Amino acid sequence: MKKLENRLGERDIAMVITPAALDTMADIGFDPVYGARPLKRAIQRELETSVAKALLRGEFADGDEITIDSDNGSIVITRSGVGTYYDQQATAAAAAYE
Repeated sequence: MKKLENRLGERDIAMVITPAALDTMADIGFDPVYGARPLKRAIQRELETSVAKALLRGEFADGDEITIDSDNGSIVITRSGVGTYYDQQATAAAAAYE
């Protein structure tokens, strides 16, 4: 998950992961036969791919803060803080209004 955090950091996107999300990831990534080995694939599938798709859809922008949480055993990724992109848009809109 540190790798994902570093990649998001390149875009000034902060990542906050809740303890509930960590527990859910541990549950999703654990297999009784293989132990925690499938965890890497679960992180890729549940976190990296989901975040990448959200970025492509424009749900997150540079400077945002995203929160990774759990809801009923599923990972939920939301924008929890508006970043510099939205601050710049709001400032530009306010200046145009004046």
